[in-house]
Amino acid sequence: MTTEIEFGRRDVAESIREDHPEALAEGDDRRLKTVTFADDAPERVVQEARQSAAQDRGDQQSVKEQASLTAEEKRRLDFSKDGSSVLKAQWVKGTLRAAGVKDWTAYYDPELTVDEHAGRAEEWKADQRGSERLDAEEDEDVTAARMARQAERGQSQQCNHARDECRYGDSEACEFLGEACGLPEEEIEAIMDADAAAQPDTDLSGRQLGALDRLWTSYRTGLARAREAAAGINEIRGQVDQDPLAFEQLGGATITKEDLEV
Repeated sequence: MTTEIEFGRRDVAESIREDHPEALAEGDDRRLKTVTFADDAPERVVQEARQSAAQDRGDQQSVKEQASLTAEEKRRLDFSKDGSSVLKAQWVKGTLRAAGVKDWTAYYDPELTVDEHAGRAEEWKADQRGSERLDAEEDEDVTAARMARQAERGQSQQCNHARDECRYGDSEACEFLGEACGLPEEEIEAIMDADAAAQPDTDLSGRQLGALDRLWTSYRTGLARAREAAAGINEIRGQVDQDPLAFEQLGGATITKEDLEV
């Protein structure tokens, strides 16, 4: 015996037909709002259709929109649960989105009717605004922390530069160490006294000497790294019985791992 279920709108009835074509009776007329199911249609499908029809007929006054589901939304929702269906989810999505609830899937509940979802839309919208506000505050905290770290690193670099320049007698750099870097006066004096005898006999200013010292440090560091890379290249060549290379940029020397250990 066939089962006939009447919907409030023909497009809603058509959605049921598209979801369960195998359950339709041969005499089902797609032009009608009434869907006719075959006598051997699964009971689960018939019950789902009855529920959807009841929601459709009862919710037409309250639901302002019906929205199609994206592929991602269909993956996120579990339609195997009792009371859940693609059609119902479409009504809920349209209802909640029209009410201003953006992440509607977070509030979708198969046990609630579409009307019950609509009745809680304002509550969920307020909850959503609270979450967005907290997220914004957290973003501000993260940004502030990052800026603080950047400022701290910048301050540290400035203090290191000032220390180098103070070593070579730059009075402004020594003042900066005290005022901006918080070094006590006795420590600043110790920096100046410890290196006073080592200052070269030159016309360069303390700032220039400090910059020169940093450049020499950078040069020596780069040279050491180049030697390590050269030794690594020759180590790999040796593993396949190739002769080591001599590097013109390093004085024509053939550098191996053993040379670095000396």
